[in-house]
Amino acid sequence: MKKSILYFICYIFLLTDINSQSVYFSQTNNNSVNFDFYLPQYSVRDTTLPAGYGISNTFSYIQMNDEDFGVIDSIGLPLLPQLTIDVHMPIGATNFSISLSSCQYSYFNVTNPILPALKDINPDTMNYIFNMDSVHYASNYPFMLIGATIMDEYVVFGEKGLSVSINPFEYTPTNGQIKVLTQGTISISYTMNTSLNMINPHRSTIAVERYLSALFSNYSPQNVREINKENYLIITAPIFENAISAFADYKRNVGYNVKVVNTNVTGTSFSNIKNYIQNQYNNISTRPEYVLLVGGSSFIPASAGTIGDNYDPITDLFYSTLEGNDYKADVFLGRFPVSTINELSAIVNKTLYMEMNLSGMTKKATFIAGAEYNNSWMERQFEKGHDYVVDKTFSPDGFTCDKLYQPSDIQVSQNLSNNPLFFIYSGHGNTTEWAGISFYLTNNLLVNANNTCYPFAFAFACLTGNYVNTGSICNSWINETNKGAVTYFGSSVTTLCHSDLVIEKKIFDSYFSTDVSISSIINHGMNKFRTHFWGLFNRDRVKRYLKSYNLLGDPSLIMSGVDCFYNYIFTQNVNVTSGNILNKQAEHLIRNDNTFFVNNGASVYLQAGDEILLTDGFYAAEGSDFEAVIAPCSGRAEQQSQVLDNTPPLYEYNRMPQQDSSGTSISELNSLHGLKIHPNPVSGILNIELMDTESSVAQITVFDLLGRIMLKKENLSQPELDVSALSRGMYILQVCTSDGKSLTSKFVKE
Repeated sequence: MKKSILYFICYIFLLTDINSQSVYFSQTNNNSVNFDFYLPQYSVRDTTLPAGYGISNTFSYIQMNDEDFGVIDSIGLPLLPQLTIDVHMPIGATNFSISLSSCQYSYFNVTNPILPALKDINPDTMNYIFNMDSVHYASNYPFMLIGATIMDEYVVFGEKGLSVSINPFEYTPTNGQIKVLTQGTISISYTMNTSLNMINPHRSTIAVERYLSALFSNYSPQNVREINKENYLIITAPIFENAISAFADYKRNVGYNVKVVNTNVTGTSFSNIKNYIQNQYNNISTRPEYVLLVGGSSFIPASAGTIGDNYDPITDLFYSTLEGNDYKADVFLGRFPVSTINELSAIVNKTLYMEMNLSGMTKKATFIAGAEYNNSWMERQFEKGHDYVVDKTFSPDGFTCDKLYQPSDIQVSQNLSNNPLFFIYSGHGNTTEWAGISFYLTNNLLVNANNTCYPFAFAFACLTGNYVNTGSICNSWINETNKGAVTYFGSSVTTLCHSDLVIEKKIFDSYFSTDVSISSIINHGMNKFRTHFWGLFNRDRVKRYLKSYNLLGDPSLIMSGVDCFYNYIFTQNVNVTSGNILNKQAEHLIRNDNTFFVNNGASVYLQAGDEILLTDGFYAAEGSDFEAVIAPCSGRAEQQSQVLDNTPPLYEYNRMPQQDSSGTSISELNSLHGLKIHPNPVSGILNIELMDTESSVAQITVFDLLGRIMLKKENLSQPELDVSALSRGMYILQVCTSDGKSLTSKFVKE
């Protein structure tokens, strides 16, 4: 169940405001990096504690208007603001030293003592524990001096960084004086070890450059025209290897370099799999940006953790920490926690459907806050993160937001059936349910919803991300067929209210964007959570959260869908099944290099600025909806409908008649593409004739409308095929010629 940690509470009033610039920037000289720091606006406020503490004293605290600021969090000692920023350094930099100069200060006094950092509150027992270091509060010495310190040294995606913490407030308890750093210059000096320069080369991709630009305060991104394709490594249990191939092909079509390997190759233990990923990472040409683990923990083990141990959470984190002695992920990692091929098919189908259709979906988000027996204060803690991100992020980005605070089962089910893109919960939980008290989201409630949009689900609640338990609610969200979510983010252990609130804020804060991958946003948010806290004794607690929250789902999933490219080349076979919509745009060219099937009930929209080339492998079935237009790459948004409606389609296959409007037969149409088959319809022997007399038939393959291979013949003595064993219906014929061409036709089996 949920726990809470107490920070700023009730009876707040403004005492004083200080205005200053909220900027800090970097300048790099020889073997040094310099930052000019300006303290942003803050206020000093008073608070009292809930009655459960038995403390009637009034305390003061300092509240920063800049959400990038965190806190010095040492239990029993003054809770003061701090700012931690990440600084990009040369990979060969070493022997760091830091100094603060050109300082300007101000002073003020508080009548009441500064609020101490307090221990966690367990709402199940409501056991309030008040901690205040009496020795320190009776002293004439500050707990923390004004200054700047190096918090961490790390390597991430091949680049070295430092986390630098700035403490701008100095508090003397006995006289209540607070000294304030309003401005200063921070200098980081280092020496260069040139032998380290190329040990960890940086591989530039759009995803990595964007992530590093957001992570570091002083990063200069590489030229995007020189960016590589992202490498995508899929590690799967052997049982799932065939079933994951369609997903891998789709990702190749989208533009990733995909490698699929099974655990017979990598080994089945964590150390074996981690070593394989490490070896791929160490080679710059094979270094993955994305890693997907396919299988539940019985197939691919967690990287660490003990079930039921809050301080040793079940985690996948260490599959992604590949450089430096740190907790920063060096790849974007996700897992399909499946136990059967049917479960894998369910999440693959949901992933492809969502990424192909996200750009046209309504921007809706749902925020659910759980209830607490006779404790409105605790309920308010569940709501705070939601209120912040709705106002700060979702509403400004055009989302319609529903707040379901202490809802009923019916309200939750009905809202999920209204197809929100985000479904975000804060409250109590356990392995098998979102235990909202006023509602209980179990697997039964989940499968009874009628959603056709599969949202990005987030649970800031205890144990709701424990994927090791095959009956867990997180696995149900992912593995249910045509139900549940496309990705899920949750904790494998008990969580605390304030930490969950900070994680929610950081994930959906300034870096949140619907055109960024889900894992990039999560990696960035968890890093901002890490830098929010600074204290002598808090590192283990922060690391616990970094480990306990895991992403289930495709880490590369772009939250706005895959939209406009320069060229969009379908390099792999495409099979758009009934009910799915494929909407692809390209600035210049769209082309299929292999078979491209649009099945009955499927819809395909292609839009390119200059050229759409559909080769002989293309086929749209009767009852499908296909449209291709030459128009600027702009999305099929409502404001573009006039342009699309007034632009004649290059191809439009809404039906497949036995004759076209001019009376040309299917056989005659086939002959126009270098291939003639007869008779058509056919009951027995199908004759095949190449228009190019220089070529011969090397291989014949027959597909049904679902893309399944029904017949395959090689080294034919005569170009004919006996189809008498096939069931009645429409089929696709693919002929490979002796000179390497691939020709495609359609025929009807009577």
